[in-house]
Amino acid sequence: MSNGIPLERHWSSLIKRMKRRSRLYAGLTEARTVAIIEHEIRLQLQALAPHWSTLQPGNTAEEICAATLIYRLNDEARDHCQAFISDLAQIPEHSAAIRQAAILSQPLVTEDDTWTDLLTTPESATAHDWKTAMTLLLQQHQQEGVDHFSTMTSSHERLYALALAVRNGHSHAFEILSHLESDHPEHIWSAYWLCARPEACERILQAMETPNTAHHAALVWEMMSGQSLSWQPTVGSIDGQKQSKGPKLPEVSSAQDWWQQHQQMSLPLLHGKPLQTADLEVFLQQYCGQLTEPLWWFRQYQQQQYLPDMHQNWHLYRLQVLNQQPGEHSHAAR
Repeated sequence: MSNGIPLERHWSSLIKRMKRRSRLYAGLTEARTVAIIEHEIRLQLQALAPHWSTLQPGNTAEEICAATLIYRLNDEARDHCQAFISDLAQIPEHSAAIRQAAILSQPLVTEDDTWTDLLTTPESATAHDWKTAMTLLLQQHQQEGVDHFSTMTSSHERLYALALAVRNGHSHAFEILSHLESDHPEHIWSAYWLCARPEACERILQAMETPNTAHHAALVWEMMSGQSLSWQPTVGSIDGQKQSKGPKLPEVSSAQDWWQQHQQMSLPLLHGKPLQTADLEVFLQQYCGQLTEPLWWFRQYQQQQYLPDMHQNWHLYRLQVLNQQPGEHSHAAR
């Protein structure tokens, strides 16, 4: 191995960086921090690529993703990769890891149709239908688009499609969306933000008062408002004395005060201001992570065309897509 460092140490170092990337992408992160880590990851992938046949990956999401990427860098590793994927347990975490590898491999290697089926999961197999449904929504065929999503997938992307239908004036989309709260507790609050409706923002505000929804709702609220909420333990009373106990909740009163002062502003809001096209482009260049996913959907709504969702990709590749001129997006993979 290069520099006399054993293969195992290179592999261990790569997985540590992959895990750190996963943690950073779980919320909202400054892109410059991620870009440095991703540059190091790509260098390690290239360094390990010649040694693909000696890898012994485990079954964590990061190991599965990293191994698949390394195999993908070698045409002769296709059969080995197929056997590796076939031996994995058919669980959502493993499918998500393969899908992530498919996304990250796109800018690293030349497009090769022989790998397409191998790296296709049931979720990514809906990409064509997803584009069809999005096109229907953006062409004002809201009911057809909503129906398409309802029959196509149960994934959280359906929430964002419904949110765009709300923006386009679909009469029942918000009611349908609100009924899906318990099914998608991690993503529903981002979808409410995308709705750009006062009642949707108030649902985010209310969710911060409940322990099992407070964390995800607060992340969206902070992105929307620009506030940095303080967290306090819930307070009870024991023998007449107030005692701190139970899970921590955000300081909702400050959020409520903020909303009273800003609820008349044009929605959606980003960091406390009405979201403008120029602000959106700058934000997506400066930040990355799961919380940016609805912003990529909003970008499609603004430009009224199907555009690639880049929120899970390498930031370097994300910048290339953001800097493309209108009409070039059809060449970028989702």
